[in-house]
Amino acid sequence: MRADAAALGEPRFWAAFLCVSFGQIGDPFDSALACRAFGVSERVAQEWWQKFTGWYDGVLDETDGWLENPSGVVVALTPRLALEVETHPGGTEFFVSSVEPPRRRLVGDVGPHWRLPMFRWEEARGLSPHALVLTLPGLWVQGTEEGCRAAVENAFRALPLSDEKAAVPLTEQWIGAVSEGGSAYAWSESPTLGWVSSAHWSTRSAEAAARGDDVRALNELLQEGR
Repeated sequence: MRADAAALGEPRFWAAFLCVSFGQIGDPFDSALACRAFGVSERVAQEWWQKFTGWYDGVLDETDGWLENPSGVVVALTPRLALEVETHPGGTEFFVSSVEPPRRRLVGDVGPHWRLPMFRWEEARGLSPHALVLTLPGLWVQGTEEGCRAAVENAFRALPLSDEKAAVPLTEQWIGAVSEGGSAYAWSESPTLGWVSSAHWSTRSAEAAARGDDVRALNELLQEGR
């Protein structure tokens, strides 16, 4: 992956990221609201995202929208773990990685064959603003969790908004996008796998383990990094 640190300070990145990353279990983000919050037009955000992700006519037919060396961003989750966000023309993949020992595991996917949720609120609480906002597509919350709204509002305020007051409607948009559909799915601690989601799409579900995914290893990686 070609990590672009400058993208984290780019309003067009965040506007486009919010526009394309939701809608799996609820309504997608209001693109006009998201773009207005970052002071860009929908057309400008879309054109920037297409260039950033390497979109070209025919990419969906040729590669199903997935590239061998995509662009993306990397942020720290903990002193020992990083979140790698690979942005492809056809979707976005999220990986958790460690340097020592070197490990990298898929934790979620936002695309036609999405794999969500990714994290529990207890795991996301306390993340840096960039990391927290990047995990929002895979955080299925009710909005009533302790400190949830305030933490996400503060994370949005740390981004390059055109007006910091936009943090409140952006937070409400996120809760609306994940809470209604996500309320049917809960997390529980399995004695053999660790924390698992009842959503069978998740990389951290019993169904994922049955499909051959090493859910226990992913949970151990997340736990070791805390």
